[in-house]
Amino acid sequence: MKMFEVKQYTDEEGKLIMAKVPLDSTYSEFDKMEISSKPEYSGTFMVTTQRGPIKMEFPFPEGWDLEKCFTEFEKEAKSFFEELQKQAREEAKSRIVVPGQQQGGGLIVPQ
Repeated sequence: MKMFEVKQYTDEEGKLIMAKVPLDSTYSEFDKMEISSKPEYSGTFMVTTQRGPIKMEFPFPEGWDLEKCFTEFEKEAKSFFEELQKQAREEAKSRIVVPGQQQGGGLIVPQ
């Protein structure tokens, strides 16, 4: 079984970064487990939709340290969200709209 230690970091601006650290499970006792490799970092932010706020999580590139994640947070979050919007627009293009059918909510996607 693969186990991870998850840590959360935040700054005074409210940026939230999670570090998922793989643990080496060669020991039988949990408290003796050791870190086996570098953490995987991800950022978290909220998006307001027509149906209320949604928590979004995006990965940072492999090999980044915590300081770089905080420095590049806005750029990475914006890039992630723009890609998500692009995918939503592409999906919307292929949807068939039936008159009288209630449309589902979702992300507010500007045209």
